[in-house]
Amino acid sequence: MAIYFDVKTIRLLLGENSFRQQKEFTLEELAKYNGSNGKPAYVAVDGVVYDVSVQSSWGGGTHFGLTAGKDLTEQFKSCHGMSQILNNVPKVGILKTTRWKALE
Repeated sequence: MAIYFDVKTIRLLLGENSFRQQKEFTLEELAKYNGSNGKPAYVAVDGVVYDVSVQSSWGGGTHFGLTAGKDLTEQFKSCHGMSQILNNVPKVGILKTTRWKALE
C-alpha cells in the first residue's frame, strides 16, 4: 500500500529547513569560490554547481591544472565519467546563465 503526502504535510514532517530555495550563481559569483584563502571550492558542470572542497584531490581549489570557481563542463566531460564522480559531491546550487538574443 502506498502512502502519499501533500507538500504541507511533508514540510511538517521534515521541517522547513529541508526546503531551501536553490542558490543561483552567476559566473562572477562562482569565481569567488575558488578554494583559496579558506574559501570553499565550487565548480559548475552542466549548469549544476558542486562543492568539490570535500574531495582531497581538489586541495587548494586546483585539480590537475584545473581551477575551481569556474564552469568546467567541457573539461570535466573530457576527463571523467560524470555519473560516478558527481554522485559523491554535494550540490550547492545552479549556474545562472544569460541568454543573448541574436541581433536582427
